[in-house]
Amino acid sequence: MIGRAPGTLETWYVARPLMHVRFKTERFRQVLDDDEIDRVVLGEDCIEWLRAELSGRGGVVTEFPVGEDWGYTMAVTVDGSKLWINAQDWSFQQEQTWHVWIEPRGILARMNAGRHAGATSRLRQLIGDVLAGDSAIRDVRWSDATPT
Repeated sequence: MIGRAPGTLETWYVARPLMHVRFKTERFRQVLDDDEIDRVVLGEDCIEWLRAELSGRGGVVTEFPVGEDWGYTMAVTVDGSKLWINAQDWSFQQEQTWHVWIEPRGILARMNAGRHAGATSRLRQLIGDVLAGDSAIRDVRWSDATPT
């Protein structure tokens, strides 16, 4: 069921898809050297690993990741739907923890998120398969909201 929050353009879902995943691993770097603090953001190795794992899967096109001040984001097209995959070091909450989430790309896509539900579900399944297929990944937990 789709609705709108009163007085906003924000679309919400009664049954929202599980688009946030938290997992633990030692595979990716989570510590910066003192001389890197002002110029390096953690997460590049995580998003590049996801890119390599997802590239070449039928109907999935990945673009080069982009660094943000909170982590990394990567544009992905799944069966013609444009989405973002975001990766963020979550070690400030729990040691060796990563947060990855999927969201529609662009304001119109967010307002019409229902149109991308199939592609979002497929990408969620693909990411889940990638995580489940790697013995270095553990404690995988999906949720419909940013973990706290």
